[in-house]
Formats: sequence, structure tokens, C-alpha cells
Amino acid sequence: MTIFMSTASSNRLLSGQFDPMATSAIALLVREFEWEYVTVRCQFMTGMLAYSAGQIIRIAYELHETVLLARSAMCFLAFATLNMLAFFNSHLVYYGSYTQLCRRFAVLTSAQMFSGRALPLLAMLCLAGASVFFVASLADSDKDGNVTYDELVSFLKRGIGHRAT
Repeated sequence: MTIFMSTASSNRLLSGQFDPMATSAIALLVREFEWEYVTVRCQFMTGMLAYSAGQIIRIAYELHETVLLARSAMCFLAFATLNMLAFFNSHLVYYGSYTQLCRRFAVLTSAQMFSGRALPLLAMLCLAGASVFFVASLADSDKDGNVTYDELVSFLKRGIGHRAT
């Protein structure tokens, strides 16, 4: 998404169909292409965080027999990921932090969703579906692909992040 959106945005930027006068390049991008700018920044960092999270999960799975080594590797990768996020936050212009950038992305994307076009709405419905299936996968303690009422209640009682006993 990041490469696609940045390429499409650069084409719009090259078209010259906007007011080029601004105090800085970032001010120009935020004023004329805010959704595109925010989307690229947010999706790039989200992709980096998701990749790191995936690697942490893989370490836990691959090194499950050597628990201390797995914990060491997971902590090191978590350190690198959090350090990357701290750097991103300290160099982010206009939006303050990754969290605030994501919040702005959600607002701008919601505006696109309700613009009267079908594809943005369909995209948001797919995101909602992915979120529901993700939470369901956490609640499905017997991993049969179906979440029973008892599994859901048990999941809600123990909270996210705790394994079923």
C-alpha cells in the first residue's frame, strides 16, 4: 500500500494542479495531499511494526524448546522495534506521535469511506472483517475454527494476551 500510494501521490504532485506556494515541502504535502501523506507515513510504520511483531512470533515458535534464547531474541527484537518507534515519533512533523498519526489516518480514511464511492466502504468492511476474525482466532481455544459462547465468555474473562488453561 505504501509504494502504491506514494507512486500515485507523486503522479498527482507532478501534475502541478495545486497551489505550489507553502512555507515548506511538508506544509505543501499536508495542505494539498494530506490523506496521501498521512496514509504513506502511517502505513509504512504500521508495516514495519507488523513485520517486527511477526518476527517476534516466529522466534517464539521456532525457539520454543530453548526458552531463554527465545526470550533473549524476542527482547532484542522488541528493543529494536521500540527504538525505531521512538525515533519515528521524535522525527514526526505535524502529528506528534505514531498514535496521533494513526488517529488522523482513521479520520481521513473515514471521510474517504463516506465520500459516496463504493470501494472505500468495501475496503473498510474488509478491515472490520479482518479485525473480527483476528479476535475470534484469539477466543477459539480449541482451534476448531468456531467460537462457542463458552469460549467467548472465557476469552472475555481472562482478557487478551492470556492463554487458555
